[in-house]
Amino acid sequence: MSPNKKLPFYYHPGTVVLVDDQPAYLRSMVTAVGYAADCMGFSEPLQALKFLNGLSSQHLPLGGHHGEALMEPAVLAAYLASDQRFKLVTTLVVDYSMPGITGLDFCRSVSLPYVRKIMLTGDADSDLAVAAFNEGLIDKFFKKSSDQVVLDLNVAVLKAQINYYAMQAQLFNESVNQKYLPSFLSNQAVIDLLSGFIQNGECCEFYFLNYQGDILLINSAGKLQLLMVRDEKAMKEMAQDIEQIYLDEPIDAFENLLQAFKKYQVIAEPLTAQQKNMSLDEWERYAHPANKIATAQGDIYYAVIDAASSNLDNYLGLSLEIKALDAFLSSFAVS
Repeated sequence: MSPNKKLPFYYHPGTVVLVDDQPAYLRSMVTAVGYAADCMGFSEPLQALKFLNGLSSQHLPLGGHHGEALMEPAVLAAYLASDQRFKLVTTLVVDYSMPGITGLDFCRSVSLPYVRKIMLTGDADSDLAVAAFNEGLIDKFFKKSSDQVVLDLNVAVLKAQINYYAMQAQLFNESVNQKYLPSFLSNQAVIDLLSGFIQNGECCEFYFLNYQGDILLINSAGKLQLLMVRDEKAMKEMAQDIEQIYLDEPIDAFENLLQAFKKYQVIAEPLTAQQKNMSLDEWERYAHPANKIATAQGDIYYAVIDAASSNLDNYLGLSLEIKALDAFLSSFAVS
């Protein structure tokens, strides 16, 4: 399953708001929605509208240039140390038929930027929902009478949340020289790889640390892993760098390591400038076996390692203290 065709620079589950004037149905949907840190249900549309339009979107700032941090370590650390990120409203699920205001008029009245909108309709409202989708007013719609509406809605919520963060990344990309951006950002295989980690529970958050493709993975308990993704160009450059660094070493001392890099069999962890000049014996411990994904856009290589045994602390310059999802007390409230 492919949630979207855009890759955000970070993702974490946020709050999903459901609006439906039928309290019993609303309660059942609030408890059924997954891929959300929190889920808030409103049976009064105007109350929900007032709540949404009173919010402000606090996003993780992106910055840096080619080879530099996409996220400043201190900024990222502060972001991860707070549970406020899980309270960010990313997705709205609204019923079409409500007293006093239709779901379409409700969506038109929401001023919160980037929020993704999913509509639930009756059988008679499908044509209106199609028109609203084509207009770009809503991102998805489902019939409430469908036998698989809960399954469809959960899939749509994951897509919507990833697309929420992808919108910010798209705006950021427009301000950066495209030659600095790695080719895999638009590669569906990488999108599927990260989506699979989320769906399998291996992570519930990810954060690009740089343009090279070093990605911090965090599961619901706060465990950290480092995912390293490289395209063929990056793998070739990595091999050339290794050869240049140890140009004066006896050939038999680093031939195996060099050949592993030249054959794209290993990926190096992100290293500081000082570490790149360390002895060959030390350097080898930062090279990890690479997995390959063949795609029409070129081969993609990746490796996943436990962050606790990696060079991540040195690279970031600090230890990260994580406010994990399972420590966040979701209310799943209905009002």
